[in-house]
Amino acid sequence: IKNTLPQKAMVGFQGPETRFITVPANSTRELNLKSGTYKWAFASKNAATISGYRTFEVNQRYDWNPLLD
Repeated sequence: IKNTLPQKAMVGFQGPETRFITVPANSTRELNLKSGTYKWAFASKNAATISGYRTFEVNQRYDWNPLLD
């Protein structure tokens, strides 16, 4: 998960499992999720919260920037 903002962000996933992860400013974090469709939300101080749906397939690796989804 890429965070290209100059402040840390919180990303939450709700689907086959529920997970939350903090991504430091201008950095990338790795997260392993069960395959399936997730509702996600990306929130950061002084920025609008964005959300959507994304499907992650089994045994796949994704480079994902929620700001570009």
